[in-house]
Amino acid sequence: MKNYLIILFCLISASVIAEQRTEAELCKIAQNVLPQSVKERHLIRSNNGKIELLSPKILYRTNALSFVGYSEGGFVVLSNESTNEAVLGYSETCMPDTLPDGMQWWVDAMNSVLTDKTNIRRTPITAPHKIVEPLIETAWAQGFHIII
Repeated sequence: MKNYLIILFCLISASVIAEQRTEAELCKIAQNVLPQSVKERHLIRSNNGKIELLSPKILYRTNALSFVGYSEGGFVVLSNESTNEAVLGYSETCMPDTLPDGMQWWVDAMNSVLTDKTNIRRTPITAPHKIVEPLIETAWAQGFHIII
């Protein structure tokens, strides 16, 4: 019984500790992630003559995800909660006005997974993987020889 109470307490406290990232935090992360080629397209000259980088904006938002970047091209997909990995993906191209079906499916799936508090994953994403040697080697040629 004591073990169940400890597990319950951990699950409840994990959801309480989770904080939503602010718009400023999301924009700062996006600015750091976007490649230099995207940043160079969004430079402006300020009133005092200095060249400055425009700050990215939130282009699209769901419960768990934010698309932050520039409407003219370049955006980053970020998790809204601090308990999740911040960067989920990025693109150097413009974000479409309506998401393609495949991308909409991915957004819906990620939103579902990231908002499901019972499915909290605590293992690191970059865990080392066991290297598996090839089982067979093939050499493609005119005669399609297979080396086993």
